Amino acid sequence: MKAIAAHDPAEAGRQGAIEARSHHAADEMDHYARSLDDQLDAIKTDPVQRYLPLGLAGLAALALGGVALFTRQRMATLQRRRREAVDALRKSETAAADMDGQDVVLTSETGALKLPGRKLRLGLIVGRSTERADVILARETVGREHARFILRKGRLFVTDLGSTNGTFVNNTRLIAQAETELFNNDMLSFGSQHKFNVRF
Repeated sequence: MKAIAAHDPAEAGRQGAIEARSHHAADEMDHYARSLDDQLDAIKTDPVQRYLPLGLAGLAALALGGVALFTRQRMATLQRRRREAVDALRKSETAAADMDGQDVVLTSETGALKLPGRKLRLGLIVGRSTERADVILARETVGREHARFILRKGRLFVTDLGSTNGTFVNNTRLIAQAETELFNNDMLSFGSQHKFNVRF
């Protein structure tokens, strides 16, 4: 059979082609191996090429870790501030609710005026008129409906109702019909003579 194959020109051509392809593949493998050796030698001799990918990967990992840490800290700070704001709001609402039922007392050297908390929520008028005022201050310099007081969410406001002699807070005359907030220990005057210390 071998003798026949050797004398058969077609079989000899096939065998030659197989050998040529084998030699060509072996040459390509040698070339690839030499190329790999050259690349490995370059990496061994050039530390930048050798360590640069590792360094870049390390920097990327550090950057991502830093961003994650910053994000966690920022979220913790925001959550803490939100809790503090909610607590402060609850305290102020509780204080306002307590205040809404509380009486306000105007004290002076000659006596005191009590402004009932339940009426303050709706609005309360101080004046000398027994028919129009809720709290009577029978003085000639006090108008019939001198000033209006109202309590909103724990905050006390006063409005001069256009009185002739005016309403003063800490020696400053109020603009008529303009609401002004009062604070604890403010000095309130109906006209220039009747001075009261605000207590609530």
